[in-house]
Amino acid sequence: MRYFLTLLLLLISFPVNGQNAESVRTWKDTTGNFSIKATFVKMSGDMVVLQGSDQQQLSIPLGKLSADDQQYVRKRHAEIQRYMSARIVTPEQNLASIIANAPNNSVIKLTAGVFHLQPQQPSQQGILIQNKRGLIITGSGHDQTTVKLATHVDVGFLIGSKVEDLKIENLHIQGTPPLKTNTAGIGSTPICSEIRNVTLTNLRIDQVAIGIFMATNKGPVRNVQITNNIVTNTIGTEAGWGYGIHTRNIGNVEIAHNYIEHATRHSIYVRDSPKNFKLIVQDNFILNHDLKGKNPRWYCAALNCPNNQGITRISDNYFINSNAVGIAVMLTANNLELVNNQIIGEHYVGIWSVTGEIHKALGNSIVLHSNPAHPEWCHKISFFDWPNGKETTSRLESPNARWEQPDFICKLAGDLYIMKDGRLDKITRNTWAFQSAPNNWSNVKGMCAVENVRGSGLAKLYIITETGFFEVNPENWEVAEQAGDWSGTRFVVATNNHVHILKGSTLHSINLTSL
Repeated sequence: MRYFLTLLLLLISFPVNGQNAESVRTWKDTTGNFSIKATFVKMSGDMVVLQGSDQQQLSIPLGKLSADDQQYVRKRHAEIQRYMSARIVTPEQNLASIIANAPNNSVIKLTAGVFHLQPQQPSQQGILIQNKRGLIITGSGHDQTTVKLATHVDVGFLIGSKVEDLKIENLHIQGTPPLKTNTAGIGSTPICSEIRNVTLTNLRIDQVAIGIFMATNKGPVRNVQITNNIVTNTIGTEAGWGYGIHTRNIGNVEIAHNYIEHATRHSIYVRDSPKNFKLIVQDNFILNHDLKGKNPRWYCAALNCPNNQGITRISDNYFINSNAVGIAVMLTANNLELVNNQIIGEHYVGIWSVTGEIHKALGNSIVLHSNPAHPEWCHKISFFDWPNGKETTSRLESPNARWEQPDFICKLAGDLYIMKDGRLDKITRNTWAFQSAPNNWSNVKGMCAVENVRGSGLAKLYIITETGFFEVNPENWEVAEQAGDWSGTRFVVATNNHVHILKGSTLHSINLTSL
């Protein structure tokens, strides 16, 4: 049963995005009165072609869109044009030399095959990227294009100084054990500076000491997105080894929708974010962190967040079967929120905060392992400084007392929905303002959310009680009910246009298109 639940969680937590998939955004006109959720298709002359959630395309004059949307269209259109004129590189060619000599605003497209990298000067890197603007390095998909690092390569792709608008995507980066050094798939130099707008996405990285490492002692390094990557089987347990994703002293970081498995020191390690900048860690799926117990320091958390001065948001992440602390908040975190993180099968402490500060926390669910090796260290939440043997004054507090110990929580279209004692609240995450549904429900067994229900473009909530299945439109609180016996329900989860209900030992899947 545990593996069944894990599979369902994986389905909703780590959607596999297609290569260069367009994201849905809310488009507005110049007045702000008209808006539509759609994806960008192309720009044809002065017309912008969008595709709605119903898969129908519509054309809108560029000048009718808001200034922000016009800027997005121009930037995306220019990027698409660059993809169309990409330089094609095969494994037989000198990839390091081609990238070193690539002009600004160019695309390097790697064909299918295996590209072997040997260490180069000055830092034993495979490829050095510096003094570049608008460079895109893309493969044919991480299942087709592999970049193989020799055993003594220090960093596969090394990002130096003066780099702007860099994207690396659609590659498989693989080390060669036994490693002669703590190889990183992608990394930056500690003295790098003037780096802005880096996107690392749709990558698969394995058999290295560090999957992705972005850090600086000099700076500034700003606006880094690490999204939709798969990082597995990192090597080693000492400092500098065994990390999935590691950032330090980076302003405005987003680490989201990544799948990280079998890291041995930290699956995600984010520290020293500068004051007034954002650090977002959300919707990541972390599985089997140090499952074999290779690291003797069990407090080396799956997600470790020490000494962050910025605006830190850790939300909607899943941690499954971590043989170490789940989430650790250490040293200081001036503006931290922990929201809707799910920690399942935790062997030690689920959330460990030893900053001596009070942090906002809401809807974090922690299920401890049924048979931990050290029960004395197995706690849902702890503020005790275990290495130094002392209690701290750290605390986690709900943004509003009415949401203490919620029964169910889910997110939908950027908002949070909390069910407690049959009362449903819709919460705006940035301000914690809320609206309450006019209905009350009794004997609630589960709640989930689905975007774009039946291709309508609408987002709906689904509430399961002992006696019925309810579809709720959160825009106007309209409710459609389908009577049924759902007593004995143990688990509720949603995937695309389906709600799955585990009742006893039987899984029921409700197809929303048939309602």
